[in-house]
Amino acid sequence: MYVQQIQKIILALSCLSLLSAAAQAKVCVIWDPSDTSVNVRTTPNGQYQGTLLNGTQVEVVGYRNDPQGRSWASIVQRGSSGQSFVMASLTRDCIQGALTPDGRIVR
Repeated sequence: MYVQQIQKIILALSCLSLLSAAAQAKVCVIWDPSDTSVNVRTTPNGQYQGTLLNGTQVEVVGYRNDPQGRSWASIVQRGSSGQSFVMASLTRDCIQGALTPDGRIVR
């Protein structure tokens, strides 16, 4: 009985953690008006990692500035657990929430 109570508590805490992450994160659309894609980097203005096409939804989990003071969005791509960075000015239409692996938005 004690083990079942602990399991229920752990489940409740993990649900709260997911809700808390969704409340803090934002889902944004990648958009570069002068190109068809946006460069993704390992750190703010760091090593090139790849590109994301305009219209791609990403989860923005925070912001950091590079040494020049430019704002970068720390993103998590759908189905990925690692964080990457894109110029914050190249995100738009942001709403509170988090992306599920199948692309739904949890608020």
